[in-house]
Amino acid sequence: FYNLVKKCSWPPLLSNSILLAGTSGEFVYGDVVHYECSNGLVPIAGDTMRMCNASAQWEGHDLVCSHGLLL
Repeated sequence: FYNLVKKCSWPPLLSNSILLAGTSGEFVYGDVVHYECSNGLVPIAGDTMRMCNASAQWEGHDLVCSHGLLL
């Protein structure tokens, strides 16, 4: 029996956000990473969670962080 493990590349590093990922440095099918906005910014678009899918791609959209709106 031969098991082919789908490996994703390193998750994208995004401006104004912090990547919360495991320390193994290797990401395989089903692995999940999380993003948080940095420096008091708030998410305005994209996903805070991304998963390595069966096609070895990161599902979801890049997180976009910005200053909150003043009302």
